[in-house]
Amino acid sequence: MMSAVTKLQEEVSVQILDFPGGLAPLLPAARIFANEFVSLPERPSAIYAYSDDYALLLMRAFREAGFRIPGDVAILGTDDIPYGELHTPTLSTIRFDAAALGERAVALINFLITDTC
Repeated sequence: MMSAVTKLQEEVSVQILDFPGGLAPLLPAARIFANEFVSLPERPSAIYAYSDDYALLLMRAFREAGFRIPGDVAILGTDDIPYGELHTPTLSTIRFDAAALGERAVALINFLITDTC
């Protein structure tokens, strides 16, 4: 019997795609990325962007290139910016608590310093 994790690993492919040609993450780079996406031999069904701002740029560029979002490709951002819900379709995003993350990082650093000295 196949475990759920094993089945998921067989069904999901993760690809790391970078900005084309070292370009800055602006609309021209997003357009190049969307146009190059068409020629990928195995296109991912979703793209995770490091920020909501870049996710919105990708959404625009992919729509301009003729893709349906999320029908042809889903785009996910990070930050949960307020204006992400004003777009059509609304932006799927990951919210994280930066203050709590910072507190945990400081606590971990403090632990590593005091526990290893």
